[in-house]
Amino acid sequence: MGLNVGDDIRYRIIPVSADRDAIIVHKEKNTIILSYLDEPACSIVKGQNVMISGLEGNCFTEVLAIDKKTIELKCLWEEKREYFRIDDVMPILISKVGDRDVQKKAGIISGYGQSFYGFDVLDNDSNDSTISPRLWQLLSDIDNKLSLILDRMYLGDEGLLKAEHKRVNLSASGLKTVVNEEFAEKDLAEVKILLPSSPSVGIIVYGRVVRVTRQNDSDYEISIHFSEMGEEVRNEIIQYTLKRQREIIRKEKGYE
Repeated sequence: MGLNVGDDIRYRIIPVSADRDAIIVHKEKNTIILSYLDEPACSIVKGQNVMISGLEGNCFTEVLAIDKKTIELKCLWEEKREYFRIDDVMPILISKVGDRDVQKKAGIISGYGQSFYGFDVLDNDSNDSTISPRLWQLLSDIDNKLSLILDRMYLGDEGLLKAEHKRVNLSASGLKTVVNEEFAEKDLAEVKILLPSSPSVGIIVYGRVVRVTRQNDSDYEISIHFSEMGEEVRNEIIQYTLKRQREIIRKEKGYE
């Protein structure tokens, strides 16, 4: 990817969205050491995934060690294209939409991250000292369960819980799959995907069809380039593709 000692780069802690500045102070084989140019936006822990953005592409890494001034990373793989792609099978719904919807933005299809008590019950800073730790944990468990129930209601309303599982080639910039509806190049499509993470996360994105190949009388292979999307959705896709690639590599090497 052309990363060299002395290069100024941008790095992103996955799934945290904010990009931060750093400089490469050491590089050998699959190890990279970065020196912070500004303080990290959040705490970094060993084993966490970090994406480095260079001039020629992205490098996906894992944190080996950290201190107050540097972070040591293990390079898992590099991609010279805009985003890494994986082949997978997942529930997906694709439909045509009109040009009036071209300004619609991508989003999360769930009550993802919503707290029913008006605060994060898992946040120690908001822990009321007058409430016993046992009761606090009970509130936390109830909050998490209600969030999961609400998530499933959202996903069910969007049709994703009964959606057909399709083989998909997916990245944060677009996808390729086979549909049984005829599309033409430049058609605007709405795409709903249930990423089989843990827990599953539903996303909705919009994009233009850039390629269509007729497979038979009823099936068409289409490629869709996603329109501009928010960092939250992009990071969900990046995080999932990173996790799946690591699982595939481990399986190929016989670790599972």
